[in-house]
Amino acid sequence: MLTMNPAEGRQHLSETGFRLLVERSRDLICLHAPDGRYRYVSPSASRLLGYAPEQLIDRDPFDFVHPQDLGEPVRSSHQRVLGGEGDQTARYRFRHRDGHFVWLETLAVPLFDDASAPLRVTALLTSSRDVSAQVAAAALQATSDERLRLALLATDTGICDVQLPGGTGYFSEGYARVFGYGAEQVPVLAEGWQPLVHPEDLPQFLETRRRMLSGLDDLYVQEVRRMHRNGRYLWSRVVARVVEKDANGQPSRLIGTLHDVDARRRSEQALRDGQCRLAQSQRLAGVGDWRTDVDDLSQRWSDEIYRIVGLDPASTLPSFDTFLACVHPDDREALRRADETLARGQGDFECDSRVIRPDGSLRHIVNRSSVLRDDSGRARGLFGTVQDITERKQAEAALREARDQVRELSSHLEDELDRERKRIALDVHDELGQRLTAMKLQLELLQLQLGGAGEAQRIGAQMRELIEETMEVTRNVALNLRPPALELGLEAALEWLVEDFGLRTEIDVSLEADTGIAPLDDKQAIALFRIAQESLTNVARHARASRVSMRLLQQGAWLALSIEDDGIGFEPALAQRSGHFGLLGMRERALRLGADFDLRSQPGGGCTVGVRLAVAAGEPAR
Repeated sequence: MLTMNPAEGRQHLSETGFRLLVERSRDLICLHAPDGRYRYVSPSASRLLGYAPEQLIDRDPFDFVHPQDLGEPVRSSHQRVLGGEGDQTARYRFRHRDGHFVWLETLAVPLFDDASAPLRVTALLTSSRDVSAQVAAAALQATSDERLRLALLATDTGICDVQLPGGTGYFSEGYARVFGYGAEQVPVLAEGWQPLVHPEDLPQFLETRRRMLSGLDDLYVQEVRRMHRNGRYLWSRVVARVVEKDANGQPSRLIGTLHDVDARRRSEQALRDGQCRLAQSQRLAGVGDWRTDVDDLSQRWSDEIYRIVGLDPASTLPSFDTFLACVHPDDREALRRADETLARGQGDFECDSRVIRPDGSLRHIVNRSSVLRDDSGRARGLFGTVQDITERKQAEAALREARDQVRELSSHLEDELDRERKRIALDVHDELGQRLTAMKLQLELLQLQLGGAGEAQRIGAQMRELIEETMEVTRNVALNLRPPALELGLEAALEWLVEDFGLRTEIDVSLEADTGIAPLDDKQAIALFRIAQESLTNVARHARASRVSMRLLQQGAWLALSIEDDGIGFEPALAQRSGHFGLLGMRERALRLGADFDLRSQPGGGCTVGVRLAVAAGEPAR
């Protein structure tokens, strides 16, 4: 049995205790050669770094250090330890066995084991611990502090930490910058806000402050106007909370923020002013607006919609069903179909309806609706306007009634004019024509009695020629007033009109007419004849045409008259605006018959006039 003296026993016990302490330590304990290589590595290397101790023996620690940490101060710290300057501490990243880096904080202690050179460092003893969590927390705190600093700068927000009742404490630079003052003026401002508060806001400001300082309220939230350094009042929002109280329960410390809300308050005021102007404009125009949000299907009505339908905003929940219940029963289905089409996102719609107010009065409205979309094209909601057009509808009805009365009067006058034309034509033909014929016969007898009187015969011949020209003019006047062919039907009258037009103008004109068309009354026949006559007159005056085609065709229950030329054409809209009464007269004649009138033309493309009259085939038209 080996025996030890007491000194050796104490040394062995000390070494054993040190080894147990090192091997069971949570920190990494290492012994390094002067060049830094590992001589001994405690078992905690496996837990901290993932390496077995023998994997690090004779390895250089700097092989595992993050490249960004190899410079100062890690290497300089190592050199100072070797130089015997005492213990050194360094923080760096060490590569874990799985590849990630672990933050280590290492204490290096120099060892002096050479008795012959007691100042020479023979080894290094290091103790390292994992401080990754601390580094991460510090980085997070630094990031948070920087974010707070940037947020305060970006939002013109100031913060304060104040001792009460004196008001001393911390005030950030932004606290004064909000109102145009420098950091050196913050303490003065902290005590001198009251004179800067707008007179209208001062009572509320003082009451809120009194309640907080007296301990009645722990939270202080207020928006007031305060004077900027340039003399202009700005809106600011103060939020402060009491965080400490004294032994008597009175506030002794508060923390708060000061935020510039002037732009928001002025924007809100501008919005309110705009909404007020919009409401006034909508009232004057009789136009209300509504909106439905796609996400929650909530709907909003403007005040004007409530007025239009006669409902109380305070007791009415805006919705499509609520609105539909106000619509006239005969108009609900059309509005419901239009709303379903809009809800499917298939396009905008415009729908005229009638609404019945609770008092029984009827209002005419037009509902225009569309889909609201975001930049990606996704439907975000539905938007529409409701316009009260009752007065316009009433005016339109009155105008239609006046037009109908004018048209009836015009039709009556035209009928009277046609009857007068017929009477005058008969008088001209029967009375004046007969008298001219008698004058011609009397002149011939007179010439026979005069015999060979040369001068008298010459004068008689001139008078006879004049009487014959007068008879021709009289016949033409009678024909224009009332063509006798009209007594034989419209087809015969058109045949005479076409023949006469061709002889007078030498333009190639043709007529195509169906046989056995439905009989027409005198009013219808005259109106169609006059339209055809006016069309040919326009061709002769303006068209410069070489060919005209006229058609009178029976198309089922419709009688169609068309006149087509190959002339220079014109722009119909411009012609109507420039006062072409011939075109207006043709259209009015067609409307008085209840017929459709169609005018088609374009510059260089000729012109086509068409009339379609509803008649019962084989029966007299009514």
